[in-house]
Amino acid sequence: MADTKGFDAYFSGKSLLTGPQSPSGDSLLTLRSGTVFQQNIVYNKAYSGFADSSTETLTNADNVWVPIANTLIQGPTTPTFTFATNQFTYIGPNQIIQTNFRAAISGQSVGTGYYEVGVFVNDLLVGDPMQTAFDAGVRNVSTQVQRVLVTGDVIDMRVRPRGNINSITIFNGQLVIG
Repeated sequence: MADTKGFDAYFSGKSLLTGPQSPSGDSLLTLRSGTVFQQNIVYNKAYSGFADSSTETLTNADNVWVPIANTLIQGPTTPTFTFATNQFTYIGPNQIIQTNFRAAISGQSVGTGYYEVGVFVNDLLVGDPMQTAFDAGVRNVSTQVQRVLVTGDVIDMRVRPRGNINSITIFNGQLVIG
């Protein structure tokens, strides 16, 4: 026999985990240590970027991650983030669902080799960086990774030279969360 209970019946009597309300009022069921709770879905979105820049990022040591020298400008962002000095700080509740992070830049290097772009959370590289070959001209590179957000996480993007690259002039870039 098919289950004929209404969807709301599954939520009744479940303890509500604290946190901000979602814009849509949606909830999900969460299993923690064998107990089922009701939790609000929190939408986390953040954007920062720059365009038509030509700032040089010095990369004097091979295989060393460095912050980009360009100035990111904050775009549309939910109240669960603060923004300062090219990085976001997550101030929302600890999440149980992974969030997407994307970093992208276009640039031109001085020297031979390639460079990589990566997303960092609390000074640790998340996932795998993406790389581009550099022979001549402007090249684009982007990476996308996922991670569960925890209150206090600091998110930024960095570049790393591979080979004989002295600097990278970055023209466009963006750091997107959500």
